[in-house]
Amino acid sequence: MELHSLPGQLKTNRLELRLIEPQDASFLFDLRSDPQVNSHINRSAPASMAVIEDFISDRMKEQCDKEPARYWVIFLKIGQHPIGTICLWNYNQDQKSIELGYELLSPYQGVGYMMEASKAVVKAIIHLDTQVKRISAFTKPQNIASNKLLDRVGFEMRGYEGKFRVWSMDVRPEKSSLLN
Repeated sequence: MELHSLPGQLKTNRLELRLIEPQDASFLFDLRSDPQVNSHINRSAPASMAVIEDFISDRMKEQCDKEPARYWVIFLKIGQHPIGTICLWNYNQDQKSIELGYELLSPYQGVGYMMEASKAVVKAIIHLDTQVKRISAFTKPQNIASNKLLDRVGFEMRGYEGKFRVWSMDVRPEKSSLLN
């Protein structure tokens, strides 16, 4: 089954994830302007709303094209308030691997929301029997919360690539039970 078959909407106990849409521009501008979030990603704040609108347009196109990618916005179930994003991108056809990326507004960090979202995405890959054999992620060593998150979700630290820690998880059905 192809990665395109991953659902556009995922749900956890406290969260709903849905694919990015044009109406997410204002939220995404705020998220991508958060200095604390950007410090962990080596990204500067967007120069304008047009930059964000182009970003959203590109992500929506990737989700429809041959490029296997998914970019979900994370909402609190109660109040339907957007708090972050999580994505699968950078698919490597030869290695059957894909990268997991995520970001969460500062006030919502440290309470387990990204743990729920990450587990939902990994479970979806496992249950849908996609072609993906490995999921990778990259973190700065000083991003302790993100390093702990990946470890708790079941990723293993494999080394370094430049200034980033390289994490990966082999996708196997038996991993699914570990994600509860």
